[in-house]
Amino acid sequence: MALEEHPQEFAENYYFVPDEFDAKSGIEAIRLGRNRAKPGYHSGPRTVRYYSLHFVRRGTVELDYGSAKANLSDGDIFCLFPQQTYTYRRIDCGSPLEMTWVAFEGAMASPLLEMIPIRPSAPYVRKKLTLEVLLTLQQLLQSGNERSRRAKLMRCSLLYRLFDQLAERPGEAASADDSSKDWITVSLEYMRTHYGEPIGVRHAADHAGIHRTHFSKLFTERVGVPPSEFLRKLRMDQALRLLQETSRSVLDIGLSLGYSDAASFTRAFAQYYGCPPSRARDSFRGGKGSV
Repeated sequence: MALEEHPQEFAENYYFVPDEFDAKSGIEAIRLGRNRAKPGYHSGPRTVRYYSLHFVRRGTVELDYGSAKANLSDGDIFCLFPQQTYTYRRIDCGSPLEMTWVAFEGAMASPLLEMIPIRPSAPYVRKKLTLEVLLTLQQLLQSGNERSRRAKLMRCSLLYRLFDQLAERPGEAASADDSSKDWITVSLEYMRTHYGEPIGVRHAADHAGIHRTHFSKLFTERVGVPPSEFLRKLRMDQALRLLQETSRSVLDIGLSLGYSDAASFTRAFAQYYGCPPSRARDSFRGGKGSV
């Protein structure tokens, strides 16, 4: 679709009406578009009922949000949040203003924006418009005329890809020491979720985005036990519960807790509790109530 002339700009827009399929996807495209602003271009003050990410491809725009202002230029992005009042205008600086926008809503909208991170108190970030982001935006615009179910799926996929490309990477945020509470929480949740899989400390460190040596040192300082011991306790607590409360076999329990066979599970259990799993089960059923 070619740019159409309007009083303040040349622009193209695609509008969508979300349905049940969109609602269940977590993020729903509402509007896609791009423009080339004329001199004197401005928008607002106005509010929108959805989220709208604006990508500054070229030129400079002044954004007014609340009582603050920011001048944004090539590669910067800003977001209009629902029911917030904004004004933005072209700043004449020798280059025409060109922008692309993606408006959306859905249950995942706010969490995805936090990953960039963009929030109402700081609704912009600088220099995020990479070549891969530009290509994804181009694909989104190319899907604008399609209304099939497959096109909906493609737009949903492209929106999630866009946020993945925009998300803050490890090392872009605060240092590991300053943000240790955050990554420790992430690693704890990871181990509590996946202790039944054959994971180790390296996997938890990689998931948190921290070098393993540094991860183990700070984890031990903050949590009080090494990460390997924390992971072992998760498995052994669950193993004992399953032995006491179910009739599942030792092999079944071991495989369900990330061990490769019954022998490796029995060895780990005996090292932890001082007796093999079969004896622990017999002890509990015999009325002693403890290992």
